[in-house]
Amino acid sequence: MLKLAAPRTIFAIAAAIGIASILLSAPSARAQEAPSLAINQLDATGYPDMSVLVTVLDAGGVPVPGLAPDQFQAVEGSDLVDITNIQPVTDASLPLSVVVVIDTSGSMQGEPIARAKQAATDFINALGPNDQAAVFSFSGTTVPVVPLTGDRAALAAGIASLQAVGPTALYEAVQAGVFAARASGAPRQAVVILSDGENDSESPITEQGSLDAAFGGGVPVFTIGLGAAPAGYLQTLAAATRGQYREATAGNIAEVYAEIAAMLRGQYVLTLHARGDADGAASSMQLIVSVAGAPAGASIDFTRGTAAAPPPPPRETTQPQPATEEDSGGANVALEVYAGIVAAVVLAGLVVFLFTWSRRARLRRAQMQIVAPNVAQAAKQPLPPPRRAVNDVIVHEAPPATGRLVEVSANGSGRVLELGAETHVIGSSPELATIVLPEGDGVAPDHAHIWLRDGGYVLHHAAGPGRKTYVGGRLADWVILEPGDEIRVGSHRFVFEDPTPVAPRPTLVERPTVTGFAPPASR
Repeated sequence: MLKLAAPRTIFAIAAAIGIASILLSAPSARAQEAPSLAINQLDATGYPDMSVLVTVLDAGGVPVPGLAPDQFQAVEGSDLVDITNIQPVTDASLPLSVVVVIDTSGSMQGEPIARAKQAATDFINALGPNDQAAVFSFSGTTVPVVPLTGDRAALAAGIASLQAVGPTALYEAVQAGVFAARASGAPRQAVVILSDGENDSESPITEQGSLDAAFGGGVPVFTIGLGAAPAGYLQTLAAATRGQYREATAGNIAEVYAEIAAMLRGQYVLTLHARGDADGAASSMQLIVSVAGAPAGASIDFTRGTAAAPPPPPRETTQPQPATEEDSGGANVALEVYAGIVAAVVLAGLVVFLFTWSRRARLRRAQMQIVAPNVAQAAKQPLPPPRRAVNDVIVHEAPPATGRLVEVSANGSGRVLELGAETHVIGSSPELATIVLPEGDGVAPDHAHIWLRDGGYVLHHAAGPGRKTYVGGRLADWVILEPGDEIRVGSHRFVFEDPTPVAPRPTLVERPTVTGFAPPASR
């Protein structure tokens, strides 16, 4: 006898088929006139209870207000998912934290940067009264211009201060923006990033690394491509994070920012209750909305919470038998083996802990440079991709010495800079630097410090990860200088000399990282 499926299951299957037909239908002129549904974020950590952030636009691309729970349907596999609540984002309990990231590379000079600054200011002013924003800029490196705040005047002033100069650290800017948005802890988070060119900086962040960081952050990234921007990368980034990509020109950039602002204002948060178990398994959900009788659908993959721990084994109910002498000896051997295994596990855990702690201590500085001055946000973020190990020499006590830098010019000779016992700052700022180099060309205003300590000269790279200092052809952070070391800052090269040492300097051997130096206060 044929057994009929339950009506609820039949309805769920029919709904799933309807959604699939919407998702797989070929584009047509009529499809362009249909409403659209985008799933921006899904939180399934409390499965079977979930929350979903969605954007619903009408046929004209305008956010649809006033939607009710009965206008939505959700299906997981062949089971209907209950929609228990819906909240529009205009609700004061759903504030938004958005990080506005603006390209300030040299190609943005003139009209593009002027139009972008005005459009970004209008975008921030259009946010809700409980929303917050941060402003980041990027050229050769990423700069946190204004930390997360609701102060519209401070945000506008930060945007007004932007200047276009230098290369394009696009990948680093994506990672920094996602980290900052994720750290906000707000119910809704987003990143809006504008770029007009390919990544061409010396930042260690790669294209794949930036995409991995953005996808892992779970924050929708809305991308705006201007001019010669890498459309393929920006489209991939937006699709992977469930944001949207927009192409812009200097003439319509204000309209593009306004469209994104309207989308963020037209979002809803749905509260769902599924019928499965929180087993940590991969699953997929289809969502459909009806707008004025016209349907729109979307789907998303997710993990059903965390798998529960297996139940403990049942307790032994039989009476234990008296142990014989032979049994006692076997038990002692088993106990010794068990103790050995426990000791090995503890030792292995200690080694892993020390290795992890050491890596975090080395790499945390790089993360702080990216999202500083908001140190509280930076402390909550995952580490950036590993950088090359630095440096360089064995530390030995030595009597005071007088060193100097010889600048290497195109003809092989240049100025001689006596170091003496003073602290020297290499950089492009006449106010900060004692060894002043031309602006640009990879030189930061406060790039590197050199000072005398215990008879030897110490160099510290101070410019952050976006700009580099090399000693002896290797990336430098903290280094004890040796006679003959070549120091490269941007395209400028110096040779360190110690012409009259009081005592022989130590022989260069394996060059471990030097730690524990605190430089004197900069001038």
